[in-house]
Amino acid sequence: MSQSVAYYNEHAQAFLDETLYVDMSALYDSFLPHLPENAHILDAGCGSGRDSREFLARGYRVTAFDASDKLAGLASRAISHPVSVRTFDQVSEYQTYDGIWASALHKVGKTAIWQTADRRPGRDEYWLNGVFQKCDNTRE
Repeated sequence: MSQSVAYYNEHAQAFLDETLYVDMSALYDSFLPHLPENAHILDAGCGSGRDSREFLARGYRVTAFDASDKLAGLASRAISHPVSVRTFDQVSEYQTYDGIWASALHKVGKTAIWQTADRRPGRDEYWLNGVFQKCDNTRE
C-alpha cells in the first residue's frame, strides 16, 4: 500500500467531512459544457465523491473510483452511488467515457493521466479535467 493510500485510509472521515461540500462550480462550469448530453464521466480518484455527486445531480452518468478502500466506502455511502476501489493503472476501459475528471492528480502524478489519454483507441476527442498541485514530498 502506498503512503498516499495509507494516509487517506487513516484520515478518510476527516477528508470526507472537509471536502464533500466544497463549492467547485467554477471548475464544473469550465468542463461540463464540452460534454454531450447524458455524457459518461469517469471520476478518477474521486475522494469524498463530491464531484460525482454534482455530476449525477446534473444528469450525467458517472463511474467513480478511488485507491483508498476506506474513502471509497465512505464516499459511496455519502453520495448513494457505487465507488470502486482501484488505481489509474487498473482502469482499461477509458474509451467508454466522454470525459475524465481527475482532481486527484497530485496523488498520482502527471504521467498516469497522460498514459490514460494514450489508452483511448477509437476516440478522436474527449475532455479531460485535471488539477495538478506542486508538491515537494517532504514530511514533517
